[in-house]
Amino acid sequence: MPAQSSPRPLRDRLLLAQATAIVLLGGGVLTVSLWGARRAVQSVSGALVDRTAIEVVGHLERLYEPAAQGLSALGALAAEGRLRPEGSEAELRRLALPWLEARAGVGAFGVFGDDGRGLALRRAADGWQAVVVRPEAAPIEAGPGAASGLDPRREPWWPGAPAAGDAESLHWAARAGGGLAGRSGFAVARRVVTGAGEGRIVVVELLLDSLLAHLAALETTPGTVVGVLDAERRLVAWSGRVGGEGGARSEDLFLRTPRELGVTLFDDGRSALEAASPEAAKEPLRFSSGGEAWWGRIRPFALPGGGEQSVAVLVPARDLLDDRTRLLWTVLGLTAVALVVALASSVALARRVAAPIETLVARSERIAAGELEPEPPVESEIAEVERLARAQESMRAGLKTLLKLERDLQIARQIQQSTWPRELPQLPGLELAASAHPADETGGDGYDVVAVPGEPAGRSFLFLADATGHGIGPALSVTQLRSMLRMAVRSGHDLGELVEPVNQQLHADLPRNRFITAWFGRLDADGGGLDSLSAGQAPLVHYHAAEDRLEVLKADLPPLGLFPMLPPARPRRIELAPGDLWVVLSDGFYEAADPEGEELGVERIGEVLRRCRARPAGEILAELRAELERFTRGAPAADDQTALLLKRTG
Repeated sequence: MPAQSSPRPLRDRLLLAQATAIVLLGGGVLTVSLWGARRAVQSVSGALVDRTAIEVVGHLERLYEPAAQGLSALGALAAEGRLRPEGSEAELRRLALPWLEARAGVGAFGVFGDDGRGLALRRAADGWQAVVVRPEAAPIEAGPGAASGLDPRREPWWPGAPAAGDAESLHWAARAGGGLAGRSGFAVARRVVTGAGEGRIVVVELLLDSLLAHLAALETTPGTVVGVLDAERRLVAWSGRVGGEGGARSEDLFLRTPRELGVTLFDDGRSALEAASPEAAKEPLRFSSGGEAWWGRIRPFALPGGGEQSVAVLVPARDLLDDRTRLLWTVLGLTAVALVVALASSVALARRVAAPIETLVARSERIAAGELEPEPPVESEIAEVERLARAQESMRAGLKTLLKLERDLQIARQIQQSTWPRELPQLPGLELAASAHPADETGGDGYDVVAVPGEPAGRSFLFLADATGHGIGPALSVTQLRSMLRMAVRSGHDLGELVEPVNQQLHADLPRNRFITAWFGRLDADGGGLDSLSAGQAPLVHYHAAEDRLEVLKADLPPLGLFPMLPPARPRRIELAPGDLWVVLSDGFYEAADPEGEELGVERIGEVLRRCRARPAGEILAELRAELERFTRGAPAADDQTALLLKRTG
């Protein structure tokens, strides 16, 4: 057998475990830093690309989705005839302004008839300006600063407006300058039909400025290029200059393809994406453009109601890879400092954890030695140690209570057992044996043998009772019943007379659903006759020796205390012939089970009686106990086991 290592103090174990973990962790960090720096930088580049693309797509959703929803709501007002091309400026402001003022990216809103005539609101420096649109007139009928000569039927969003009846489809279009807002941006239009069959075109124009400001505010590397392209691969929005220093400016890019501007970066990224496998295309890709390595991601974006744009995020690999050496040395330095700090902290932590635990161990040893007096509280910064200390004090108090309770139970057991007959009487022509084995310190079973005062020797009352449950409560109930029985016997009551008043008293005293099963017997002086009355106590066993027959009798009455009244009590006359056995057992015998759950039962008890019928009563009862132990294989008793056995000897 290999030698076992001797236990070591907790403080040493903690310090060794933490120091080992810290050294291993530091070695792992250094290994990753030395051999995995490039992979880590590439991973960060990919994460940056993905995060930026997600942010831009999210902003597009927050810009376009409310515009589409607002257009649907305002279109419904136009279909109801509440927003009219020939309506008043006041009505348009009342219905549309609450929605327009809540949307910072909206530049204009208008409602038009099929002839192009209509009414619009556009954002101005001092608020919202009303515009009356009349294509047949040279100037726009509007307030100061309004543009002139606007014909909405020539706007890019007009020809593509959805057909009547298609209430869900929207048409998106972009325009460089002009329009209702007089500035570059997007427009989304929808055609509705009024109840009178008149066509209406409602349109919302979004300003490009909001999207440009969002892209400019993105936290990216200095060389990162972010672009939004339409379905024709024209630039819609972007961040920074395209083409480096001196590259194209913002006013030169809107609705132009990168290739027209002499920039191949976007096309190179798209080509790499299209050439990649579907599985690889789910992650940011590394590609080359202009002799330089890039990380890129192009994500499609579906416009609400129809149409598509795409978001391109392109990051030069040099922005991060050039800093690899500096990053490596920084990690090495920080790791070394962290190791020193961690080791020092480990020593302090081991001391803080171990000291209160060592105190608790010493106190536990004193408790084990029987010292149960309270001690000063153990203070610790660790919540679990505080809880352990409180639990130890609770255990100390609980042990004191349990020891007192154990002493009280021993006293209760002594008191209960003192009520049992110390010696069984010698009855003429009979042998009497009895035993009681409680499942707890005190049991819910009991028995008694009471001589009848003033009667010939041998005339006695026999009694065996079994209260529901086991423990102190049932023990008190059985003791109470025994006292009432003795009072009734001394008062001269017969079997049939004593049961009813006893039942009434128990019904008044016992808790609900509590009861006592009891057997009462009255022996004649010559031992040949027995009057038997059972209140719920069954089965009762009469072994007829001459016939080698086992007779099993049922109870005569319901259990005591269960009902306020009992049926009339009629004792049963039992004639005991020489060699006959009369056996009364509590449930603890019959219901004792083996490990497979099978109960001992009446048949096995009958077999013991047949096998031992020639022995004295005490030996027969001892053999019943031995059979029970063999059958249950020594398992603890689940219920009290009480027995009373009579044998007619002559």
